[in-house]
Amino acid sequence: MKKAVGYLQSMQYRYPEERGGQFLRHLFFPTLLALLTGVLLTLSFPSPDQGWVAWFALVPLVCACHERQGKPSFFLGLLSGFLATSGIFHWILKVQVFQWPHFLLLVLLALFFAAYTALWCVGLSFLRDLSLPLLLTAPALWVSLDYLRAHAGFVALPWTILAHSQHTNLALIQIASYTGEYGISFLIVMANIGLSEAILRKKWKGLIIAFCIIALLHSWGTKLLLRGTKADRLKVAVIQPNIPLSVGDSYLGEATHLSRLEGLTITVAKYKPALFVWPESAVTDLHRRDELVMQLRKISKAANAPLLVGSSDYIALPSKNRSPPGGLIFIIPAYNAAYFISPENSGGSLAKPYRKCILVPFGEYLPFPSLTKKLPDWLIPKLFESLPGNEYRTYIIHKDIKVSPIICWENIFADYVRQLVREEQPHLIVQLTNDNWFGHTAAPYQHNIASVFRAVENRVPIAIASNTGPSWVIDPMGRVVAEVEGLFIQGAAVGEVSLRNDVTFYTKNGDLFVFMCMVLVMIAGLSTAFLRTQDKKTV
Repeated sequence: MKKAVGYLQSMQYRYPEERGGQFLRHLFFPTLLALLTGVLLTLSFPSPDQGWVAWFALVPLVCACHERQGKPSFFLGLLSGFLATSGIFHWILKVQVFQWPHFLLLVLLALFFAAYTALWCVGLSFLRDLSLPLLLTAPALWVSLDYLRAHAGFVALPWTILAHSQHTNLALIQIASYTGEYGISFLIVMANIGLSEAILRKKWKGLIIAFCIIALLHSWGTKLLLRGTKADRLKVAVIQPNIPLSVGDSYLGEATHLSRLEGLTITVAKYKPALFVWPESAVTDLHRRDELVMQLRKISKAANAPLLVGSSDYIALPSKNRSPPGGLIFIIPAYNAAYFISPENSGGSLAKPYRKCILVPFGEYLPFPSLTKKLPDWLIPKLFESLPGNEYRTYIIHKDIKVSPIICWENIFADYVRQLVREEQPHLIVQLTNDNWFGHTAAPYQHNIASVFRAVENRVPIAIASNTGPSWVIDPMGRVVAEVEGLFIQGAAVGEVSLRNDVTFYTKNGDLFVFMCMVLVMIAGLSTAFLRTQDKKTV
């Protein structure tokens, strides 16, 4: 009893000081470091688009998780990922089309993305004790989780992955033609681990190795960028009409914006592009409106080049049942489509359209409809549903040049675009999009930078025609060679790109690099399990 009283008395005098020190060391400083990583990751993407920050953005988080086990590491990763996602996706708070409370939607998205960062931090706590070098295993785990995020069924969203922070680092991202965008993420994490080990353990070997590898790849990429090509060249025009959502919702407003599209097309026709690209949903119901088809063919003939036109195709009520007269009441099914309009086929039937294959969940369709349709409208809005397309489409233009369209967010799915290039072998990919919904935010730029990586991965130029911008023409090396600068302005840009015939390692073999990373993670996991079994036997 006396011993117990003495112990309590001693704790009474030491408690405030010790508790304060433990609070700072075990909670406050690690939390501060985790939050710092969240801020730095936010700065790495548009906007403000400071990609150089990504090379040390993870260091505070790695230091915070140093010598911590699974649960504390999970909490720190969750906190850091939540802040980073909230900062990168802050534009959700300004998107008027969302019917949920904007803050709630952002919180759910941030928690979803933060879970991947949290799992990575938990992995770090186990990987540190292995004989395998953390310089390889930590980046391999990050890449594996990134790949999972891109293939997570209806919640798959490879938007602003770590590699995208380097979209202006053209020399380095050339490695994507072998590894895909995941190779750049691997290098960024490797540099962060090397720097962290130098800070925490005074071990410089990892940092030196990482620096040498990155420097060599940067040098190799620079040589590729400086090397000329004898490939044929093609001019392509992207049209940015800046059509407000309210104008494009009915046939009545179509005459106004069609006149605008025609004017922009004819204005740049003097530069003699081989193709004009109009944005997603530039017209409505093209598949069953012969008079509109004839009008577009006249525009194509006047411009002396074919058009690729985005169309929202609906099954609608008969005209007499519409309210107001001339308006359009949408009912399912519907397609988000792209049509090829050629001046050489003035009287023939339309070529088969490309129909968007990867639809946006909760925007263009409802996952698990038997369940979601029963939920209240304030939780899951009951919008009209689109039907997905089921095949790629290729059109032939000037001198047997093949062109394949993609629509909206299909550009963020690397394996979808890779499979398109592998099967159809297009000389040019055109991306039709309408980012009107995002307003004056960073979202349209975050959307576009994924196409820089699709171009490099497959060595195929990509022309992006966006309704409200930005509209870009990207060459096979990832350079933006022409653009309509700014958001919510009218304009057109003509870019000249080289047409390469070589098939990249990535196009041919896919995400082989990712699978190698997964194998390394599996080996690390088995090693961890084996060591734990041995420890139990020893005890």
